[in-house]
Amino acid sequence: MKIIPAQIEGLRSRKDRTWSVTLGTQELTPEDSAEIMKLNGKLCFVGFKIDPFTNEEQQLIESLEGEPDLQAKSLSERLRNVLYVWHKQSPQGFKEFKDFYEHYMTKYIDNIKTRLEP
Repeated sequence: MKIIPAQIEGLRSRKDRTWSVTLGTQELTPEDSAEIMKLNGKLCFVGFKIDPFTNEEQQLIESLEGEPDLQAKSLSERLRNVLYVWHKQSPQGFKEFKDFYEHYMTKYIDNIKTRLEP
């Protein structure tokens, strides 16, 4: 783990609703620079705080585990894939998958809406 003081120099929202954060640091030692360069392109945990981290906070940060399965599909992706296979096996009169998908998704949404309180 590497904790260095930095100043937020830029924030930019992206189309996918994520953010790009630009940080400015004071001059780094060659060792610190090399360690940070190894993190380029890696998913990292980042904490922002005006005061230095306490020992307790540093221990909490060090205890974090994170290797997200970037290959894992979201539930919506899984549902879309299942509907695609269903369409291939039984198109039920729909020539295009997008029409099949829209029909069944609308059907599921309407089904759930009937269960909501007005």
